[in-house]
Amino acid sequence: MVPDNKELVDNNFFNFLSLNNQGATITNFVKPLTLTISLSSSILSNYQKDTLDLYKHTNGEWVAQNCSLNSNQTTLICNLNSFSVYGLFGKTIIRTFSAPAKANADSCTDKVPTVIPELFEINLDNTSATLFFTPSDASSYFISFSQDPSAMEHGALFNLSREGVQSATVNYLNPNTIYFFKVRADNGCAPGEWSNILMAKTSLSKFTTAKYYLYYSPLSVTQTKTPTSSLFSGDTKLINPSQERKEEQADLSKQDDRTVVEERPSQEKK
Repeated sequence: MVPDNKELVDNNFFNFLSLNNQGATITNFVKPLTLTISLSSSILSNYQKDTLDLYKHTNGEWVAQNCSLNSNQTTLICNLNSFSVYGLFGKTIIRTFSAPAKANADSCTDKVPTVIPELFEINLDNTSATLFFTPSDASSYFISFSQDPSAMEHGALFNLSREGVQSATVNYLNPNTIYFFKVRADNGCAPGEWSNILMAKTSLSKFTTAKYYLYYSPLSVTQTKTPTSSLFSGDTKLINPSQERKEEQADLSKQDDRTVVEERPSQEKK
């Protein structure tokens, strides 16, 4: 059971072991052992510092070790009386935002981006989503994502290049959850227009990925090894809807060589 409504940091467990000269496992110490954990910038920026603590897994429960942060709040110091399975838990920082107002000509001199990005692909696992979209005439992009298509609950700002397909990854999503994504270009105090909204669902397991396209159907792939040139097996294939219609028309014409189907616009009798 997850302790105190917290989340396991980076999905990592630690199994600390110590062996004596005979190779037997040492489980308890005469004096506490001091363990120092350096907190990465990613952890510090995404988790509430005062909620971070190391927990020991004992009899099916997680027991807090009451660790303390150093004066710089970048290191977690724990006194352990035994080695076992441990996990670092904490509460994530929930970011909310209000949509900035349009640029005011009297107060903002930045140029409003004129090119609206097109969000055309999203690749997901159970907790993250990588978005692919066309470039705009600005180098900053703001991504909005929410479980409600009409709301703007969460957002992230990225500084990217001005050329080629743009991509950005949003982390710390909930597994097996539907999200609605959109993106816009930002130029200082002058935000551009929002792109199209693309719906996507995170997978249930970190071993399964899902891909969603603007012009194609979603595809789920169970990832076990590094992807090869072939992602499909059997008769499974990804078809452009317009191409599928052409293939259906071709199949119809093959059914009877004497049948010719021709579409013409209707004309009124004179």
